[in-house]
Amino acid sequence: MATFASKDYNAASYATFRFTYPQPLLDLVLRYHSDGSTSTTSRGVALDLGCGTGQVVKMLIGSFDQVIGTDASTKMIEQARADAEGWPGISKVEWIVSPAEDVAAHIGAASVDLVTAGQAAHWFDQERVWEALAKVTKPGATVAFWGYSVFHVVGHPELASIHRAFEENEDCLGPFWEQPGINILSSYFRDIPFPDAPEWDATFRRRVYFFGETDTTAKFQDRPPYYPLPQEGESLPPVGEYVTDVLLRKYITWEALEAYIRTWSAVLRYQTKYPEDKERRGRGEEGDIVDRWFAALKKGAPECKEGVDIEVPLFMMVVKRASN
Repeated sequence: MATFASKDYNAASYATFRFTYPQPLLDLVLRYHSDGSTSTTSRGVALDLGCGTGQVVKMLIGSFDQVIGTDASTKMIEQARADAEGWPGISKVEWIVSPAEDVAAHIGAASVDLVTAGQAAHWFDQERVWEALAKVTKPGATVAFWGYSVFHVVGHPELASIHRAFEENEDCLGPFWEQPGINILSSYFRDIPFPDAPEWDATFRRRVYFFGETDTTAKFQDRPPYYPLPQEGESLPPVGEYVTDVLLRKYITWEALEAYIRTWSAVLRYQTKYPEDKERRGRGEEGDIVDRWFAALKKGAPECKEGVDIEVPLFMMVVKRASN
């Protein structure tokens, strides 16, 4: 996680090119929080951990009286403040520079109704963060952590081997992913245990995988059952773990996809170790590590002149604070 706080990390690029979360994801979180309803009636205080440049904070404003965004990176919070100027409801928002594990030092006891973390929970010290959340959440509060693993190009399963080589090989990005974070993402958060302290409701634990009914790319030893994404008025799936419909699928230009890849922490760490690689940027097959990867991808999809359709596998875990 230290990479995102580095003086060399471009928080503005992160804000511009990172994936935004689809509204149905938050709708499902709110339904779990509100026992099945997505009503916009105010719900008190929401806390977004590892808020980065404020994507989730912005989504929460319409449903809560107050929204608090925290991040360990001063640069991220500064970028969030800059980006948030002019947001409707921005007066509801408070920004705090703090690791997730230390939020109890900044937020009142038993004051928070909903806690979220988008693409951040894999960085947390799990024992310490659950201890902190037990202090700041109200009885009956909801905690929802979600993330995503590596995208795949729709209609081109043969490109998966190029992906794997770039991301995993020893001579590419493999050694430059921070651990254990990358392994936690690769496990779809299954490696994050639910808290077992008495403050948490042991009867309410959910894991949801937005992979689609026919997906064959997910690495499950025991694939959970599939349920269609529940719509407003429909019952939520009566199980603790399930696969549901893909939520994050989009057309993206090659240029935007490359810019997104360049926000990866592993790319920055690779080029910090090999600064001569960074100097070759823009030379195609003879360029830097990202140029070389994209040259291989484009060869594998020659009909995709300007861009590609991608799917991004989202996953989420939800738990509730005990009511008393």
